[in-house]
Amino acid sequence: IGYKELAPYFSGGADLESCIESLKRATRRYAKRQLTWFRRDQSTNWFFVDEYTNSDELLSSVVAFLSSKGFD
Repeated sequence: IGYKELAPYFSGGADLESCIESLKRATRRYAKRQLTWFRRDQSTNWFFVDEYTNSDELLSSVVAFLSSKGFD
């Protein structure tokens, strides 16, 4: 993402503002495809940051999860 959307600007075929909007749209679509893929993958484990009171608690939870999967 990036070059394809900005190429028309560099070749003189489009203005910068429209190319930037195209870049933003492509980035949003890519992010949405990633989320869709991860949500369908049953092996993905989500850690929601707002469920923890501080970063140490989150880190402990992640370390415990990894340890339970054999990553010591």
